[in-house]
Amino acid sequence: MALEITGKLIQKLEPQSGIGTSSGKSWQKQDFVIETLEDFPRKICMNVWGEKLDMLANLSVGDTVVVSFRLESREFNGRWYTDVRAWKIEKQGAVPPGMQSAYPQQAAPYPYPPQPYGMPGQPYAPPANPYAGQPYPTPAPPMPSYPGQDVPPLTGSNVPANYGNDNYGAPTGPEDDLPF
Repeated sequence: MALEITGKLIQKLEPQSGIGTSSGKSWQKQDFVIETLEDFPRKICMNVWGEKLDMLANLSVGDTVVVSFRLESREFNGRWYTDVRAWKIEKQGAVPPGMQSAYPQQAAPYPYPPQPYGMPGQPYAPPANPYAGQPYPTPAPPMPSYPGQDVPPLTGSNVPANYGNDNYGAPTGPEDDLPF
C-alpha cells in the first residue's frame, strides 16, 4: 500500500544504527516529523531506512515536502507496532535532477491583478467605484390594482375544512391514496 502526504518538515531526529541480530548486517534509520497542511494540522512521525537517509539529509526543517510512504505493522511479544516508512521524499515545487526541460519554463502568472499605475512593489489598490457620488435609483411605483385582483379573507363558508391543521392541507387517514 503506497500513500502520499504533503506537510512541513518540523523536526529531524538523530539517525540510529545497529547490527541485525538474525542477519548480522548493519542498518541505519532516521525518524522525522512533518505537520500536515490542513485546517486542523496533525503531526506525523515517519522514518527512512538505509540509503534513503540521503533524501532526508538534503532537506531543512521548515521545508514543505511531499512524502510517499508505506504503512507496516508487525507483532512482537503479543503487541502490535506500526511503522510509517517513507520511500520517497521530495521538496514541494522542486524539479527532480535530470528532469529539467531543454525548453525554458513559462513564468507562473502573477498572483495579483496588473497595476496600471504606481511603481512596482507598491501595494495594490482597487479601482475607484464608478458609481460613487451618484444618487440611488428611485423605488419602483406600486403595482396597479385590477378588478378581481383582491383576494377575500378566509371567513365563513370559504374556509376549507382542513385549514389550520398541522398537515398543511394534506389528506390524512383513510382518504390518503398513497401506496405507503
